[in-house]
Amino acid sequence: MHVKHWPIAIVAFALTGTAAAQDARPRFEISPFVGYRTGGEFEVDDGNGGTDSVDLDDDASFGLDLGLYRDGNSFYELLYSRQEAGVDS
Repeated sequence: MHVKHWPIAIVAFALTGTAAAQDARPRFEISPFVGYRTGGEFEVDDGNGGTDSVDLDDDASFGLDLGLYRDGNSFYELLYSRQEAGVDS
């Protein structure tokens, strides 16, 4: 993870608590996550009957998942996810 993203990750981890409703079920939850996504290589058609090789770089990723429970059977969810990646052709 790049140094410029550490403040975002620290704030996300600081907000990991959940608020409990009167019946001890959570009504709202915040779930931060960090990870590593791998890249790969694949072939694409160049339009002239040939193919080109494309490489995807791998890098760290992070995000924040916000959930608001409407009732026992449904909830609203907002997901923010970030990964820096590069493509080499």
